Amino acid sequence: MASTSTAAPPTSIAFTPPGTYSQEVNGHLVETVVICGADGLEVEYRLDGDRVDPETAGLRFTEGAQSFHRVVGAEDGDGADYLFDGGWWVEDRTDGVSCEPYEGPIWEDFTDDGIPISDIMWDNADLREPVCTEGNSREVVPDCFQDFDYVRRATVEGHLLEIGFDCASVGVAEAWWVVDGVMVANRYYHPPEFVYEDYEEWLVAPMRDLYGDTVYDYVAYVQWLDGEAFVFDIGRVKINLNLEAFIEGDNCVLLDWFAP
Repeated sequence: MASTSTAAPPTSIAFTPPGTYSQEVNGHLVETVVICGADGLEVEYRLDGDRVDPETAGLRFTEGAQSFHRVVGAEDGDGADYLFDGGWWVEDRTDGVSCEPYEGPIWEDFTDDGIPISDIMWDNADLREPVCTEGNSREVVPDCFQDFDYVRRATVEGHLLEIGFDCASVGVAEAWWVVDGVMVANRYYHPPEFVYEDYEEWLVAPMRDLYGDTVYDYVAYVQWLDGEAFVFDIGRVKINLNLEAFIEGDNCVLLDWFAP
């Protein structure tokens, strides 16, 4: 008797050869291995050949069948921190599974600058109070100009991408992502509501117990508009976990900007 069952069609998988990023740091081999398998993009972090589970690791942004991965990690070592970096990767599940490296835009950096805002995508905005508007209206007033400590600009296929952000006691404060003058989204920042006397007990000490002397934050965002993905990238930020750094109120070292 013929079977009425049918076998599932084989899954179409486009395998990308593993991408291994290695670096000698203080006599130790730091490796980031990116693999595209049947389940999608996978990452292994190795220190002197041994796999480690970093204290902080990468970012993933997904819409539909497409995902953007920023492959990074940080591990607190004995007397040194080890930073893992495998770059940006795009995973696509439109027809099977495929992965490929992504080269982001070339950013130009500015300090103490601002961004003219023509409109705000309010569905993506998380703001403490209305900005660029008058009264209760959500219509942006003409010539609205938002000041920031830091601004990054890049041009991608005729579109102007801008990032505006400030520093705070726990790293990057609020960041705005802007395409052609339109604020498409933002990373909302809520400062710790502690008095300085409580910082060490309630905030600094627990973070130091978890991360060691420093913590690393990677700040990036991907926005899809009309089927096109725009990748915003501030880079890795080093936060000093001592009380004095928190009290000073400007505690973010932009490693991709100013430090090796």
